[in-house]
Amino acid sequence: MDATVKEISKKKRNPLFFGREVLTRTEWWISHSFLFVGLICASIAISLVSAPPVSNLFIFGLWFSFGGICYVVSYVIEKNYKK
Repeated sequence: MDATVKEISKKKRNPLFFGREVLTRTEWWISHSFLFVGLICASIAISLVSAPPVSNLFIFGLWFSFGGICYVVSYVIEKNYKK
């Protein structure tokens, strides 16, 4: 019974990240939805607190920072898996 459960769980895992099992598809969507919703909430909070020209700079900086961090992390993980 344990062997069939392990085989089923392996089949359900659908890796999205360079062919490696880093996150399942569901885990990837859940984690990225939390990040996306968090960025939207932070952007709304910044726009309500600051004046429009300054808030736009903060919001762009926030989104570009998270985009850059995501790009760098994916690049580093890709390079480490190729070793």
